[in-house]
Amino acid sequence: MSGPPLYEEYQVLKRLKLRASELHDLQNIGMIAPVARRGSDPMYCAGTIDALATDYHHTRMGCAIWWDFDLKRPGFLPTHLPWTSPDVSFYPFDNEEQQSWVRRITSSGTRVRRFPIRIRSG
Repeated sequence: MSGPPLYEEYQVLKRLKLRASELHDLQNIGMIAPVARRGSDPMYCAGTIDALATDYHHTRMGCAIWWDFDLKRPGFLPTHLPWTSPDVSFYPFDNEEQQSWVRRITSSGTRVRRFPIRIRSG
């Protein structure tokens, strides 16, 4: 019995058009997480990564990485450009609970473990 297809980190970076630091930032805010490991290398669910490889999700991940809480817009945009958040549910940091959690992570310098946490059942 074989498991679901998995991608190595270099495949994730190529598929999602990310730099390693951007992938690490997405892991820190919980948008992407490894699901297994091969030796010491993290492995990612290929189906999930393929689903995230759209222009919409690429923009959404960029906004999540570069979100400016004070301006309520992505920090990578020049301030003179107009910004309107898309009308979609759960846009990055669009509610107070999500903002509170991410502010704690980014302000404390806390880093998420690079390997999946085993969840005990029962």
